[in-house]
Amino acid sequence: MSKVSDDISKDLKDQPKFTTDIGEKDQDHHSFDLGEQTTLKKIQHFLHGNPTIVPVIILILSVIAFGFIAGGKFFSAFNLVSFLLKWEFQLSQQ
Repeated sequence: MSKVSDDISKDLKDQPKFTTDIGEKDQDHHSFDLGEQTTLKKIQHFLHGNPTIVPVIILILSVIAFGFIAGGKFFSAFNLVSFLLKWEFQLSQQ
């Protein structure tokens, strides 16, 4: 039994003293040099940080694409107001 306790004591002596060693160690290995980020990487970082913006972007692009396909009548004030009223009605029914 004393052999086990001696082994534990020896193991504990060999452990670094983190409270005294932390100020002495070089901390350069904790820094990451990403270099110059490209515009694509910045966009990717933004989208990963804000995942709820992706459906908004898709909605806006869809409305613009449908507007080009349907022609100029799609963006008339009457159509946009009727879409908003229908959307508001659907939201009130939930």
